[in-house]
Amino acid sequence: MDRVMGVLKAYTTRVGEGPLPTENSEIADMLHALGREFGATTGRPRRCGWFDAVATRHATMVNGIDELAVTNVDGSIRSRTFGSALPTAWASSVRVHPERRRVLSRCEPVYLDFPGWRKSTTKARRWMDLPAPCRTYLKALAELTGAKLSIVSVGPSRDQTLFL
Repeated sequence: MDRVMGVLKAYTTRVGEGPLPTENSEIADMLHALGREFGATTGRPRRCGWFDAVATRHATMVNGIDELAVTNVDGSIRSRTFGSALPTAWASSVRVHPERRRVLSRCEPVYLDFPGWRKSTTKARRWMDLPAPCRTYLKALAELTGAKLSIVSVGPSRDQTLFL
């Protein structure tokens, strides 16, 4: 293998119980209203939150991810990402054991706010077609996770996949 691709959404979702420090009813309501984020089998609404940079950086490290494919960019309008500025002891615990409920239940998300974009991304076919705030957000995701951004998806069709 000469590269490992990590595929992730521009925001975080979870099915069932467990920690989701960035869970947010506002983003969940927006995504559910768009007809997104329902379980394929059960039809139950997924839990939704802002992008979790700590969990994604951990997954990147553990799985040896070199490159990122970020999907569902078309579902993101206002951007907010979960940063990693936790107290040092907690941050190192989270990086080593991200599912430790006791540790995560004590963590408070630290957010980095990014300006949103009102322009739809669904017609973008090149990197420069994306709104500037969207490009800034995607670059930040790559920087926060430590992997190169290689693919961006702005919709379900093949022609809505941007290869960078």
